[in-house]
Amino acid sequence: WIAALALALVATALAAAGVIAFRESRLVQDEIHHAVGTARAADEEAALRGTARYLGAHLFNALYQLDVERLNENIEQVRAWLPIESFLVVDEERLVLTDGTPANARYGDTFDGDLPRETAAPHIVRRGAGTEIRFVISSGGVPAGWGVVALAEAPWQASLRRLEART
Repeated sequence: WIAALALALVATALAAAGVIAFRESRLVQDEIHHAVGTARAADEEAALRGTARYLGAHLFNALYQLDVERLNENIEQVRAWLPIESFLVVDEERLVLTDGTPANARYGDTFDGDLPRETAAPHIVRRGAGTEIRFVISSGGVPAGWGVVALAEAPWQASLRRLEART
């Protein structure tokens, strides 16, 4: 009986230690995920702000001259290095000049969303897996309009998200 009682006590102690270790490992894992997520979000936001500044300066001449064909060419170049769902160029009256497609189906539509002021930083709006960047198209402090870019989740981000979900 004493051996059975000792075995039961040892088994109970090991089970309790296992439960405590599992809980602690979950806490550590949650802290690591939080730290990595925060760092990734900060890096991603800095990259998106840099992208918005670049696009705002790069599209200025074509928008200022109302050269829609050149705007579309510039947008097509950007599509090669960004996972773009949609790309709108909006003039100072909040009317869509181009959506970057040959059909330009959104031409003349009024953009109703919030747009940053001339001096404001770009607006970064998270929408599910995607992200939208709204920025001023300007050069030398002279605004010409706005860009509204909806980015799809990049393939590498989707892969990381799936791996994170599995772990």
